[in-house]
Amino acid sequence: MFQAVLPLRGKILNTWESDAHEILQSVEIRDLATALGVEPGSPDLSRLRYGRICILADADSDGAHIATLLCALFVRHFPRAHPAGTPVCRDAATLSHRCGSDDLLCIG
Repeated sequence: MFQAVLPLRGKILNTWESDAHEILQSVEIRDLATALGVEPGSPDLSRLRYGRICILADADSDGAHIATLLCALFVRHFPRAHPAGTPVCRDAATLSHRCGSDDLLCIG
């Protein structure tokens, strides 16, 4: 099984009510479709390059919004690109560290 990382540049387009032509105007979504090897809405998965999609986002409100936008993209436009129909979402690690008498919260 192959793995890859595709970093995105900020929040993607809200694609829930958009058609395939509209969403492919976005560079990030076009890059994602190219990386997957599947066009939005296509039933042909013969060129699908990965068996699992895992979304990693920051453990803050912006990260949650980005993960939600990506989940909407996959559920609406790439429903067959993941065996379960939805991607797996994970937050970046949130760590706490004690420095003397202070507790530091680190969001990675």
